[in-house]
Amino acid sequence: MAGAAFLLAATLAVAGALDGPRIAVGRNVFVNPPGIIDAYSTPTIAENPRRPGNEIAVFRKDAPRLSAQLAWTTDRNTTWHMTALPLPPGDDRPFFPDAAFGPDGMLYVTYVNLTGTGNTPAHLFVAHSSDGGRTLSDPILIASGLTFQPRIAVGPDGVVHVVWLQVTRNGTTSLANASEQVVAAQSTDRGLTWSAPVGLSAPAGHLVGAASPAVAGPGLLVVAYEDFGPRPSTLGNGGTAPSGQPFDLLVTRSISGGTAFSAPTVVASAVRSAQRFSYFFPEFPGVAGGPHHTVYLVWSANRDVLLRRSTNDGATWQPPLRVHRAGDGSATLPAVSVAPAGRVDVVYLNEPGASPGLFTDVHLATSFDEGKTFRDLRLSSESFDSRIGPTFGGGLPPDLGSHLGVAGDSNTISTAWGDTRLGTEATGREDIVAASVTGIGSGVRARWSFVAAAAVAVVGLVLLVWTHLVRARPEKVTAAAGPHERDDGRAESP
Repeated sequence: MAGAAFLLAATLAVAGALDGPRIAVGRNVFVNPPGIIDAYSTPTIAENPRRPGNEIAVFRKDAPRLSAQLAWTTDRNTTWHMTALPLPPGDDRPFFPDAAFGPDGMLYVTYVNLTGTGNTPAHLFVAHSSDGGRTLSDPILIASGLTFQPRIAVGPDGVVHVVWLQVTRNGTTSLANASEQVVAAQSTDRGLTWSAPVGLSAPAGHLVGAASPAVAGPGLLVVAYEDFGPRPSTLGNGGTAPSGQPFDLLVTRSISGGTAFSAPTVVASAVRSAQRFSYFFPEFPGVAGGPHHTVYLVWSANRDVLLRRSTNDGATWQPPLRVHRAGDGSATLPAVSVAPAGRVDVVYLNEPGASPGLFTDVHLATSFDEGKTFRDLRLSSESFDSRIGPTFGGGLPPDLGSHLGVAGDSNTISTAWGDTRLGTEATGREDIVAASVTGIGSGVRARWSFVAAAAVAVVGLVLLVWTHLVRARPEKVTAAAGPHERDDGRAESP
C-alpha cells in the first residue's frame, strides 16, 4: 500500500513537472505621470537584488519637450513614484537615461544633459542611489562633449561599465558631417571615478552606434553595436540611416582588464531594421550575460526577432534562432534578460501581418532550455496603434522608442514598454506601461524538478513491485526443535 501511494504521488509530481510552471501575467500599470500630449518611451527596468519588490524604471520623454525621468516602486509594480534626475546648476534637461543595480543593491543611473534648441548633449553623468531610487546622489561627470546613446551594465564584481557614442564635429557646427566612435569607460569605486574612454568600434569613418553592453563570466564586458559602413550622414540633425538601410551587427569583448577591446566579430550581416537609425533615436540590439559563460544576443531583422547564443563569453556564436512563432505577424524592438539559473526572457513588439501597426501588442518569449525553444505570452492587456506617437521630422513615422525593458529573477519577470492605447493621432500620447509575470520559475529548476520527480517515480515503482512479489511468495514453515510428543500427550524423554 505504501509503495502504491508513493508511486501515485511521484506520478503526480512528474505530471506537474511536464505541465510546467503556472505562469500569470499581472495587470498593466501606467508608470509615468499622465499627460494628454506627453509621449514617453525607451524604458529600462531593473530589479533590486537585495530588496524584493523594489523595481526602478528610467525612460525618455519625447514630447512635447525632450527630457527623462526615474520611477521606483517597492510593491512590485503596484504603485510608482517619481524621482528627478539631478543636474548641476544651470544645466538643462536630462536625456538618454539608463540604469542598473549592482550586486549590493546600489542603483546606478546614467544620462546626458541637453543644451540649446538643437537638443545637443553636452555632458554624460552618473548618479547612484542606496535606497532603491527614492533619492539620488549629486551627478558625477563621466565624459563631456557630444555623448549620445549611453548604456550601463554592472558586473558581479561590482565594476560599473558605461558605453556610449562619442561624436566629433569635423570643423563645422552641424552634425551632418560629424564622425563617431563607440567608446567605453569603467568605475571600480561605485561610480566615484572613471577610467579614460576606450574606443571599441572599428574601422574609423563608419556610421556606428546603438551599443548595448552586458557582463559575462567573471566580469568580461561584451558589447554589441551596429555598423552602417562608410556612409555619410544624410540629415542635418545628426548621423542617420533610413529604415531598411542594411547594417552589420558586431560584437567586441574587453581585454586587458577593460583597457582594450578585441577586434569586432560580425554576428549578423546586411540586417534591415524596421526603424531608421539616428544619433538620437537608434534601435538597440539586446544582449545579456547568463550562467556558465553564456551570452545571448537578440535583434530585429526583416520584422523577425532572432537570437544567437554564445557559451564562451561571446568569443563564438551558435547559429541564429527565430524567437517568435511563424505566422504570428511581425516582431520588432526585442530586449533580453537572463535569470540567475539560466532562464532566457525576450520581450518584443508584435504586429499582425494583416493590419501592420493597428493592433500592436507586447509579447514575452520565455525559454527554459537555453534558447532552443520558447513559450510565448501576451503581456499587453489591450492592443494599441504603433502609428500613434511622436514624430521627429517631416515624413518620418511615429517613434515607439529605442528599446523595451525586461529584467527577471528566479520567480518573476518585470517588463516595461511604450504604449499608445490612450493616445490618438492628434495627441500622439505614449505612456510607459509595466507588467509583472509571476510563477515563472527558472529553466534549470524546471528541468531538475522533472528529473527529481521521475527519479521518485522509479523508486515508487520499485517499492511497489518488491512489495507485491514478497507478499505473493508462499511462506515456508519450519518446526522448531523441542521435546517429542507421545500419543498419550506426555512428553517423551530423549
